[in-house]
Amino acid sequence: MKKVSVRSRLTLWYIGSICVLIAVFFVYTYLNFSHAIYSSDMSVKFDAGLHRFAQGVAKTISREHGPFYRPIPGYSADFDRWIGEDLFLNSAYGQLVNFPERPDAAPLVIIKNSALGDKSIPLSDEAFTRVSAGNAAIETVDNVFPFPIRVVSMGVKDRLGHRYILQTAMSLEPVNTTLENVVLRFLLVWPVLLVIISFMGYLFMKRSFAPVKEIVAATRSITAEDLSRRIVTVESDDEIGELVETLNDMISRLEQSFTRISQFSDDVSHELKTPLTVIKGELEVALRGERSIGDYRETLVSLQEEVDKLTDIIEDLFLLSRIDVRKKKYRLREISLDQVVLEAYEETSRLASDREVSLKLGSMDSAAVNGEPGLLKRVFINLIHNAVKYTAKGGTVEIALNSPSSSGKGGKNSVEFVIRDNGIGIPKRHLPFIYDRFYRVDQSRSARTGGKGLGLTLVKKIVDLHGGSIDVESVKGQGTVFFLNFPKN
Repeated sequence: MKKVSVRSRLTLWYIGSICVLIAVFFVYTYLNFSHAIYSSDMSVKFDAGLHRFAQGVAKTISREHGPFYRPIPGYSADFDRWIGEDLFLNSAYGQLVNFPERPDAAPLVIIKNSALGDKSIPLSDEAFTRVSAGNAAIETVDNVFPFPIRVVSMGVKDRLGHRYILQTAMSLEPVNTTLENVVLRFLLVWPVLLVIISFMGYLFMKRSFAPVKEIVAATRSITAEDLSRRIVTVESDDEIGELVETLNDMISRLEQSFTRISQFSDDVSHELKTPLTVIKGELEVALRGERSIGDYRETLVSLQEEVDKLTDIIEDLFLLSRIDVRKKKYRLREISLDQVVLEAYEETSRLASDREVSLKLGSMDSAAVNGEPGLLKRVFINLIHNAVKYTAKGGTVEIALNSPSSSGKGGKNSVEFVIRDNGIGIPKRHLPFIYDRFYRVDQSRSARTGGKGLGLTLVKKIVDLHGGSIDVESVKGQGTVFFLNFPKN
């Protein structure tokens, strides 16, 4: 089943909403109009005029002998003349009934005008009660003709004092006809309005969604092979303009991510290719001819070193991948950071001793932080290894843990790990890139020291994972200082 587009759904909602509003407005207008007709000052004046007319007829009857004392045909002709054929341009009706002795007794129609024909005007209980009290009653009656009539009932006496009830009425057919015409005209205009509303809704939605269609077309033309294209910016501060900016920002981030992935793939290929090339070369040399056991042993040792390099690179890449993917899955707990630093110090002391570098332990304040001890220990070991490897014989590497920070780079509620060496230093132009994967300040120097270009990348990732910060100060030929700040628990 084909799905209805968002534009079509919104168009239908627009048309339906406008139609409902028009219908509600019409009903409201019709009710107010009908109420104005039946309850306005004009209606009140009309009732007053009808009442005056009924009083005039009643006075005429009171001056005449009643219908029982005159020939009925003559009295009927006079009664027709008294009532008249129309009243206020509307049909006029009248009848004279006897005055019932009891409220439940049906009144007897004595005489009526020719306009009533075979119809009779009913006398309601409420009208009888008012007339019995000496008042006139005025009401609307619906069950005499297909249209309602307005009836005035009042008591009257003839010349001889016989009591009657005079009922005069006016047709309300023109009023009903007016209201029916209003409804009819609305029903005639309604299809035209529906067509106009539908057309306007179609144009409105088409124009509103035109930028969206352009965005869709431009987005489809952007592929993974070419992420340099951008969606044309819409000169608007509405949601469409915001959507374009958001999509362009997303494409920019994707382009940067693809570029980094491509660069990372190239770097990984290069890093893995180098030890594999060495391994292949060593094996080819060993297989060219008979060699002594010492030569074979030397070859195997060299191969083992290259395999260790490959293993270290793969393990570091796996760790970086786990940190990127499972940031929220690491369970940080309260640990003593000074204890982790001391363990890293003990494990790296032998390396410093072998390289004849003095590894000094400075101030070591107690500090509790939320962290994963294995990852933090990896941070401190990597930094100490780098400091020792790039410090000449007889040099010094000093580590310290200050709470709060003594350098001013951290806040009052942070603990600062500082590692300082007097080694060869890092040129200033390289400092912004030292945390990039496989970035090396000096390729030949890294080859001699066994660096893989992933140590500081791991350090930065782990520090960020723990909500900390890392800063570096270095002067070429004088040494390097790293400041790591972690929030206290």
